[in-house]
Amino acid sequence: MEAVLDRVNALVLKAVPELEPGFAAADSFADVLGVDSLSVVEIMTNVEKEFGFDFEDAEIAHVQNVQDILDAILSRQ
Repeated sequence: MEAVLDRVNALVLKAVPELEPGFAAADSFADVLGVDSLSVVEIMTNVEKEFGFDFEDAEIAHVQNVQDILDAILSRQ
């Protein structure tokens, strides 16, 4: 799981380069990290490409943090 977390964190930082590394998986994209919804969609698109599957629109709409992304990835493995 640690390797998956590292890959997701790298994708988050690629989409939002102004973020400082070291944010927690439970940190809210909007409230804590200040990431806007367009950037979350970009993150999710990059995750889909990296891991080779598609998220449902409803899943993307409910993503609030890195932990939500991890849960979605791990549920598919």
